[in-house]
Formats: sequence, structure tokens, C-alpha cells
Amino acid sequence: MTEALVDGSMFDSMMFDTREDFEQQFVVLKYPNAFPEANTNPGKVVKAVKEMIAETGGYKESMISLAHTKLGIKESVTSVFDKLVKGNAPEHFEELGSLNGRLGVTREKINKFEVLRKQLLNHPTVGWLFKDDITPWDTVKKIIDSDDKLLQEVHYQVAVHWVVSDLDCKGLLDIMVIDHENKTIKGYDLKTTSSKDHDYEKSAVKYGYDTQAGMYLLALQAYQQQHEELKDYTLIRDFDFVFVEKSGTFAPMIFRIGSADTTRAINGGDRYGKRRKGVYTLLHELNWHLKNDKWEYPQEVYNQGHVTGQIYDNAL
Repeated sequence: MTEALVDGSMFDSMMFDTREDFEQQFVVLKYPNAFPEANTNPGKVVKAVKEMIAETGGYKESMISLAHTKLGIKESVTSVFDKLVKGNAPEHFEELGSLNGRLGVTREKINKFEVLRKQLLNHPTVGWLFKDDITPWDTVKKIIDSDDKLLQEVHYQVAVHWVVSDLDCKGLLDIMVIDHENKTIKGYDLKTTSSKDHDYEKSAVKYGYDTQAGMYLLALQAYQQQHEELKDYTLIRDFDFVFVEKSGTFAPMIFRIGSADTTRAINGGDRYGKRRKGVYTLLHELNWHLKNDKWEYPQEVYNQGHVTGQIYDNAL
């Protein structure tokens, strides 16, 4: 798992899980990696050994010499080993080998993300979406008026299962707001980012957040259908991503994908002059590949023998 994925998973857990759930997923390392730069000889060996630990699920001291040999490092293995020992790398490897499926994180990262957590909770625009004290017996934030009338419920980590074209689908929504006063349902997703220019549209295009928003809307639609008490509610087709910049320099911000774009994300549409498949098409194609166990080419190659490209938008 990449560092970005670990950061995102850890911050989600800090925001939405109980402390017990967090500790079942993450372990604070006593011996963090002292050689994060992979362009040094010790750094190269550390990276290779960590990959071996991930593959085998345990650590053996012989992995260091094996990594040294595979990498073809000219510096002697004794010299590299001495540097690793000074940086507590063997202890780091031992810790990684004993995680039993959990993820190792540093105390520094935990402290840094705790600042971000408080920044979110206290933010004047998005703070209301989050709950500071999630416990096993209190996982829903309830917003009431002065007469104790329930106005809104904010649900976290909402698991939904549904079926599309015989394909079992599941989604895990970070946040679902049920507005009882206005009878609406709306979804949100929390994102950590390293972007410092607030150009989240570029990130949305690069990482396919439109497709993700479309999938989440299908999950919300299924959730509504599965809960009779919500049949008269309106599903808001805008989808909001709450971005948190990891350095803490910039304030959190909502990036909204509007209803026109989420509809195209589900059904397909043209983007920058090129046809983009929607979620339904992607799910249908995935189901075809699963049933036929063919993965080397796209489905259209198996069906028609070629892929047709579009180079120009218009003819002269």
C-alpha cells in the first residue's frame, strides 16, 4: 500500500472509527524507518526488505544480505549493515514483521493528523459534518433543535450492498446526511491531499473522482430503496468531497461534483472531446470479464477484434 493510501486510510479511521477499531488497524511504530530516501544504499535495502516482509509476512535477518545481492550494491554488505544497525533498521524490520495485517505508522504522523482532525472539527463550514466522540454505542451524530426535534442525522462509514447486472456491488460511504426537516439524503467523501493550490478539479480528473461519485450515488440510491422509511425522501444528486491538505497550511474545502456531472458519470458522456464510459458500462464490462475469465484485452476487442479510436472532434 502506498504512503498516500495509508495516510488516507489512517485519517479516515481517526475521523470515523472508535479508538478500539483504530488500534485494530494501526500500530504506532517504536522504531520508524530512519532511511526513507530510496536513493541511498541503506534506503534501497530498506525498501527491498520491506517488500519481502510484505510478501512473506515476517522478517529474517538474511533478507538484508539477500536484498544487497539482488540490488547489486557495490558497497560491502558489512558497511551497509552497520549503517542499518545504527539507524535501528533491524528493529524496524522486526516490528513490521509482527504487525499481523495491521499498518505501522509513526507517532509524528499521528500527532500531525490529530491537528488536521481538530481543524476539521472546528471548521465553520464543514465542522458540523463530523463527530468528535464516536463510540461503539454512539456512531451517529444527531442534530436537534431547541425543542429536541430531530432535524438531521449524520451517519459514518455506511456500508451498502446492491446488485447491478448480476454483479454484487458494495460501497462504504464516509458520510451520509439524512435531513428529516427537508426530507433529503446526501453523501460526502473525505479526502486527504498534498495539493496546495486548491485545484481540486485537476485531482478529480486525474484520480477519477467523478466515477467514484457516480458509484457512491448508486450506493445511496440502493440504501434509500432498502429503507422503507426513506422512500419519500429526495436523494441529492450533487456529491461533495471534503478535501484536507495534509500539511495543515490550508483550510479544508468542499469540492462539489454537480448533478449534471454525476449523471454523466453514471451513464457516460463526453469529456474534453472524448467519450468517457459511465459506471453502468464499466460494471457491465467487469461482469463480462468475470463471467468469461478474459482479462488481456478490453471486452470490445474480444467482441469485434479491435478498438476504434476517435482522433478528431469534427470534420472540415
